[in-house]
Amino acid sequence: MFSRYQFLQRLTSTTRSFLEFKAVFNSLSHSFYPFVRPNKAFQIPLSRFNYSSNHVNSYVEDLKALPGTEGVDLAYVEELMNKYATCKDLKLLEPAEVEWISNLFCDLMEAYWENGDHEKALKYLKEADDFQNKVGIKDTYDNAYCHFMGANIYSKRQDYVKAKEYLEDVERICKLLDENNQVSLEEKKETRNLRVQSWQALGAVYYSTNQEEKTFELYDAVLANIQDVEANGAASLLSVIYSHMRSIYGKRGDMEKYNEYRKKELDLAIKFYGENSKEVLSIHRNLANTLNNTGKFTEALSHGTKALQIAIQIHSENSRTAAWSYSLLGNIYKSTKDYTKALENYEKAIEVIEKLPEDQGNAQFKNEFYSRAAETHQLLGNTQEANKYLSKTNQQPTNSSDLFVAQGLVKQGIQYQMQRAYKEAHNLYRKALDIYEKGEPLDYAEIGKLYGLMGHTLYHQKEWSQAVEMWKEYEKYLLKINQVPPHHVYLLMANAYTVLEKYDDCFEYNSKFISAAESAGDNLNLGRAYFTKGGIFNHRRMYKEALEAFQKAEKLNEQQLGKEDPETLLAAEYVVKFQELIKSKEQPSS
Repeated sequence: MFSRYQFLQRLTSTTRSFLEFKAVFNSLSHSFYPFVRPNKAFQIPLSRFNYSSNHVNSYVEDLKALPGTEGVDLAYVEELMNKYATCKDLKLLEPAEVEWISNLFCDLMEAYWENGDHEKALKYLKEADDFQNKVGIKDTYDNAYCHFMGANIYSKRQDYVKAKEYLEDVERICKLLDENNQVSLEEKKETRNLRVQSWQALGAVYYSTNQEEKTFELYDAVLANIQDVEANGAASLLSVIYSHMRSIYGKRGDMEKYNEYRKKELDLAIKFYGENSKEVLSIHRNLANTLNNTGKFTEALSHGTKALQIAIQIHSENSRTAAWSYSLLGNIYKSTKDYTKALENYEKAIEVIEKLPEDQGNAQFKNEFYSRAAETHQLLGNTQEANKYLSKTNQQPTNSSDLFVAQGLVKQGIQYQMQRAYKEAHNLYRKALDIYEKGEPLDYAEIGKLYGLMGHTLYHQKEWSQAVEMWKEYEKYLLKINQVPPHHVYLLMANAYTVLEKYDDCFEYNSKFISAAESAGDNLNLGRAYFTKGGIFNHRRMYKEALEAFQKAEKLNEQQLGKEDPETLLAAEYVVKFQELIKSKEQPSS
């Protein structure tokens, strides 16, 4: 797919009239942007009709700043801009000119979007909106397209409320156009194309704000209407949808669905990139890992073998990618307890990686392969060989057998946890913890990590008291090495204390979460945390403080989830209630 700026390089001062310009562009544009804006010619941006030569010059400078515009006759652009700048009555413009100029603002907005300058893109979005409002362009395809691009800009800036507003307006306009009998079939086809893409974009907004059911609803609508989108555009949408659906199912621990969508991604990548491509290689490796972790060893070996074949073909046998692919096969064979085959692949990985230059990346992989080979030798009873490899990694060979057992227990526990078998996972973590706590010296990081994992398994079993005790130990061990738990752990602890009705403890850990999340700039769950804080203040009869917390909750939820989200509405309801409560208490009694 060409960039629109490659076309600009073909346009010279010989292109004078709009019709000539459009003819030149359309002769080139058959492959440009087929999945968003088919049959729309690129036009050079003009002025905003504010009758200011300085403003005209700023547009020329903006155009010059864009890469790939060296072939554009800027003097002619300025001539046109000044011509339109003297048009004091926009009603005198021909309809075709109005549409053309409107498109120009959208094009400049899109140009800066494509070049990563989102501030400039946002500036021209507002310019386009302003011009379209002035000349009465409303409820047209170009108006919808402008708002679609605006939603992309706001999504990139993580302003999901504004993005949602723009996408809902796109849906409103597209629906009107689709139901309008005076709109041509070609225009309706173009409109349906944009409409389906806006559903995917809105689904992505819901995905980014953890509203999974709404994400599914929008993505199901896209999949049911994907035939309305041009082939390359459909591939782009499907790639995003499959990735998001896979991620959601992975978070839920539904590895069957996770692998199902990964396989859909694989089919799509093979179709558009070819069997032997880096994109297909990456998916084969991911599938081999996840299938291995869920006990589907035959499928895992198939994908792992294919990954190795592609790695050798596109990178050569003596490459880091090939070495990692050998190691992946070693992992799968080790899972099937075929330790001889596992060792064979690990040693092949070592043979390849040792031939490569010593850099930080290769050294890291080399240590990883040494450790895996050592572990496999230990499982085969070859302690002397295991210690040889361990010595190369700077690890201590003492208690190596117990260490390998503990590492295996943790890996197996993580597999159970991903399948939501929390009790089984907890038991394996406990066994691994017993081993680590006997080690010398103590590995505070690993012990802390195990307490954290055990806290999660108990939390999911609704063993609230035990879960928070595990997380306290997690925090204690991390503090020994000057670290703190991820801030989401504090939120889970606050939630557990709420269930236990231990409101002072809840307040302590909820406050820790708020402080850490605000420092990290993570606003996603802050609204919920402030809502919890308001509830605690209410329990303490501190009504003014409760009101302030609910007001913050409403504001944060509105920013992240939107005005109509149930959590935003609930916070707003509590704001009104506490305003009335405080007012009633301030009034003198009769």
